[in-house]
Amino acid sequence: MVEEQVVSEDPNKLNPKVIATDVLYGAVKGLSGLFFKAFMNLRIEGKDNIPVRGKAIVTTVAYDMIRDMLILSQVTGRKIHFMITPKMMKHQILGPVLKSLGMIKGTESKEDTEPIEKLFEILNQKGDLVE
Repeated sequence: MVEEQVVSEDPNKLNPKVIATDVLYGAVKGLSGLFFKAFMNLRIEGKDNIPVRGKAIVTTVAYDMIRDMLILSQVTGRKIHFMITPKMMKHQILGPVLKSLGMIKGTESKEDTEPIEKLFEILNQKGDLVE
């Protein structure tokens, strides 16, 4: 009989992959913020309605998903996980970049429950924001 060893990661140990994704997210957020301030005269209203801690779902109604992601990332110091169309997540170059930024794939059909489960995992276990 072969025993399986379960190796659990020490929660106090730094994870290079998590650090890299956080740095990438911060860089994209910072660069987009500079762009909006320099070229678009962006003014954000209702910023105080976004919770400082705890879980929340933030929504928008617009036609340009990427622009909304960049603008919404400016309203809070917290990381926001965006639900992206499956077509964008399947793209060979854009998909891995979006995934490393914390984006999750949207549902493809009524039977596709994986994205919904991932959304609840982010909300309930991480206590993060989702759009």
